[in-house]
Amino acid sequence: MLKQPLHSFVHFLYSSNRRQRSGILILVILILAICIVRIILKYYNTSRDTSYAASYIDFSRLPYPASNNTDTRGKQLFVFDPNQVTFEQLVQLGVSERVAKTFLNYRKSGAVFYRKTDIKKVFGFNDAIYKKLEPYIIIEKRKQLNYLTKKVNTTFKAHRIQKEQIELNSADSSVLVALPAIGPSFARRILKYRSLLGGYSNTEQLKEVYGFTDSMFCIVKPLVKVDDSKINKLSINTCEFKPLCKHPYIGYELCKRIFDWRKKTVITPVNFKHILDNDVLYEKLVPYLLF
Repeated sequence: MLKQPLHSFVHFLYSSNRRQRSGILILVILILAICIVRIILKYYNTSRDTSYAASYIDFSRLPYPASNNTDTRGKQLFVFDPNQVTFEQLVQLGVSERVAKTFLNYRKSGAVFYRKTDIKKVFGFNDAIYKKLEPYIIIEKRKQLNYLTKKVNTTFKAHRIQKEQIELNSADSSVLVALPAIGPSFARRILKYRSLLGGYSNTEQLKEVYGFTDSMFCIVKPLVKVDDSKINKLSINTCEFKPLCKHPYIGYELCKRIFDWRKKTVITPVNFKHILDNDVLYEKLVPYLLF
């Protein structure tokens, strides 16, 4: 059916002059350009509608899809709550198994996701993964509050069972791992930081332990205490350079400044405050120094 019109078109094309052929070519290019623009606009509107729906529609009543271990390339993404999502669902969303395990370990350590951007704190969740999943993240406040309430209730139950608070400057790792939200890894970090400090002067210093979140501290705080008489103090006027420099609150520059002052005069609490010129740092350091 198309053979005759096509033959007539080819005959017309070859029999036309150069000006006519140029006009036909321009017309064809314009038609192709219009088609391409329409395809792009259709794709843009579809993507925009999907993003809008995922961000603003209330998905709290929608069930999570059944998890499976099949290849998820080309499957449609679904809405998920990072405080509730399972390993299988993360894999189905396109997250690698290694990153999914890291994600769940981070959550087991006591971390809670309050905002969408909090998932970027998980090692391995790069910008590309976040950009892909961001429209589908929904953090349900009700579930989040129930989750935290459950943890707090568990903590108070443990506190009632436990007759005495754990003393941080004498506890070993076997005692620390008995605390809720503290596993072997965090127990080692707490002990390592205690060694660097020379002992804890207050429980708030747990927040300075690498990876120790505010939510973890709220859980652990009622169960621990500090005996500051167990702190190993440094004599600021006689201590050697290296041990003084290694203290987390001092460092090389401050240690050098202290030694410069020691060449001129005996350091006292009064002139030491002048050396630091930082009241917050002064209050943190005083429990660790002998004048």
